[in-house]
Amino acid sequence: MRNGIFPTPLALFAFAPALVLIALAFLWPPLLYAGLAADGLTAFLIVADLLLSPAYRKKLVLDVRLPAVGQLNRENEFTVSVSNRDRLTVRFRLLLGFDESCGREYGKTTLSAEPGETREHILRVFVRRRGTHRSDFIYLKGRSTLGLLSFYRRRPLSLELKVPPFINPVNRIFKLTQKKLQRLEGQQKSAFLGEGREFEMLRKYDKGDDFNKIDWKATARLGEPVARVYRLENTLAVALLVDCGRIMATEAGGLSLLDYAADAALILAYSAVKNYDSVSLLCFGAAVRRYVPPIKTKKDIGILSLALSHAEFEHVEPDYGEALRFTAQKLTKRSLVLLITDLIDDSNLLILSRSLSVLRRKHLVLLVLIRDQNLFLAAESPSAAAGSVYTKAAAADLILRRAKTIAALRRLGVDILDVYPEQVSADLVNRYLELKARN
Repeated sequence: MRNGIFPTPLALFAFAPALVLIALAFLWPPLLYAGLAADGLTAFLIVADLLLSPAYRKKLVLDVRLPAVGQLNRENEFTVSVSNRDRLTVRFRLLLGFDESCGREYGKTTLSAEPGETREHILRVFVRRRGTHRSDFIYLKGRSTLGLLSFYRRRPLSLELKVPPFINPVNRIFKLTQKKLQRLEGQQKSAFLGEGREFEMLRKYDKGDDFNKIDWKATARLGEPVARVYRLENTLAVALLVDCGRIMATEAGGLSLLDYAADAALILAYSAVKNYDSVSLLCFGAAVRRYVPPIKTKKDIGILSLALSHAEFEHVEPDYGEALRFTAQKLTKRSLVLLITDLIDDSNLLILSRSLSVLRRKHLVLLVLIRDQNLFLAAESPSAAAGSVYTKAAAADLILRRAKTIAALRRLGVDILDVYPEQVSADLVNRYLELKARN
């Protein structure tokens, strides 16, 4: 936005009568003096308007308060406190210095404050991209008293809005899976009592029990032998691999596939730690970009959230081989490896099949494919125009090639979850619970 004072369309329109009179002066010269007088009067009004207008630069104090954590794909409320130290009422519009991923509809709202008044205004900014949004300036647009001038002011003000990658409400996802989590936890506790390390309960000592398992304090307290019962360890290490390559830049519903992948990864991580499993994260493109070692508690979910919030796609082909080799080196015990990506054709089939085959010898592997919804819609849409016929044919060809690639991977024994973006979070959690119960 420009910084300065500029005439409004009303001011330009005010000069129109003078210009008409000057033009007619070619037919009747005395009109020239009338035109010049009209010009002078308009110029006088503009100067008077400038002198009688609020001082937007010096006597207007602003304070902007953003939420501590924003919400993705939602309108986020923020507060603007306006303190008017001028003798005149101020009316203006405000824009924050965020990029185009943050909507600017709030900029159409007129903010105002009477002389000597401090007033708070609630505005809403729609955020389309996760991550940390920063603004070094705020921009004002005010009008003069008579409306002949516009005042544009740029003010330095450092603002920051952190938006984690939650697209779907976490509570809604867990309402669907909570009973399954509790049932699975109950099965684990009842089916895996034995020679483990995790203490489960105390019970009466039976003949044949290990003498070393007697709890002497409880025995002395109750006056009869009491033994400790332990639960076998049944935790699973989960490795999340999130593709940040070019194909994840594809948008569906105003969000990229990477946004949906980050959302699903974070919800899956929350489910896993709630189910006593550890979770690690790898974001990769042409090379490994970010790695988060295994976390085991809900308080550490913020580490994954921060990493996923700053994950950005790059317009390169992902190196699946390097990502899977890196993962294999980091995993020290049998784990569940979840690779979240999408495929178009068989260009990466050889690399994927080789790398996944090596991992599958020791680990459980699930390939999570997020479909490009626009591709399927184009193939299914009715075609009337010639251009749409070609588009439909191209989309159908890509879908066919994609299906052949998926079929080839399944023949190699790769477990695949192929879903639309809106379904990936819930379906991924459900598949994880199934694999957990089965293995």
